[in-house]
Amino acid sequence: MYGQLVSVYEYPQAALLVLGGSTVAAVGIGLLYGREKRIWCRYLCPASGVFAVLAKIAPLHYKVDRAAWDRHTGSFEPVNCAPLVDVRRMTSASECHACGRCAGQRDAVALSIRSPAAEVLDAGTPARTPDALTLAYGVLGVATAAFQWTVSPWFQRIKMALAEWLVEHEHFALLDNDVPWWLLTHYPEASDLFTWLDGALILAYLLGGGFLLGSLLLAGPAIASRLAAERQLSWQRFTLALTPLAAASVILGLSMLTVTHLKAEHLWLGWLPGLRIALLGAGCLGSLMLVAGLLRQSAGSRSRKLVAGLAMVWPVALMAAIWTLVFFVW
Repeated sequence: MYGQLVSVYEYPQAALLVLGGSTVAAVGIGLLYGREKRIWCRYLCPASGVFAVLAKIAPLHYKVDRAAWDRHTGSFEPVNCAPLVDVRRMTSASECHACGRCAGQRDAVALSIRSPAAEVLDAGTPARTPDALTLAYGVLGVATAAFQWTVSPWFQRIKMALAEWLVEHEHFALLDNDVPWWLLTHYPEASDLFTWLDGALILAYLLGGGFLLGSLLLAGPAIASRLAAERQLSWQRFTLALTPLAAASVILGLSMLTVTHLKAEHLWLGWLPGLRIALLGAGCLGSLMLVAGLLRQSAGSRSRKLVAGLAMVWPVALMAAIWTLVFFVW
């Protein structure tokens, strides 16, 4: 959100402040508290939550053979795990950084290929509430709002209506654009100046829009979980079934800036609509396949499974509709 306020993707000063500042903080934390551990990456990095969720569908992971681990009772050097993971009990790829320090430990840890659906469908792997909320409100909620507010006609209409009201009532303080560049975008030479109204509306759009979108998306998993009536098929696990769609959404959103640069270079982009449709379709299909896999684990009636599946179509269709608006309507 702070990056959106200072236009971190457009100006080197903002990039130096946001990315450089976080880099300095990471180095400082490492020097003070690291002790060969990735304290910043595990607990403080803003991107860790996103990567932890997306890693659940990673096709490669470090697989731990618990039986082989327990059979080796000799003397072994303890694993110096950088992100502080209990390697012996590791069942998820979320917290693992794949640094390889534990590879071969007790002949029980090895980099392995797996199905991208394996972790989400495995009832033995916990589906945690923080991961589900990060996915719904963060990756699919706030991030989507951040990607599309610049092209949203809704945002522009709200902004114009509020600006007109402020002018009519002679309240000009919020329309002032004399703001420090490190607080709001302020580059007169590029005619790019944010007012206090712009900053307030961006925050409201990202937070309000992200919360609204996340809540609407969670309606599907909540209904599906109730209908599935299985303890392991919680709303958290149904929410994690949206991970492929979240991955596609992040790639689509981050590539928008790349496309802008490519257009500036006058490169031919006739292939772009097809690629976007294919990527979005792959994300939607991947999530629906995970939903189908979860429903196969349910002992409920066929009608309950059908309604639960239809409930999970809702969040997938909603995200598909939003990206269709961004790329093909707005």
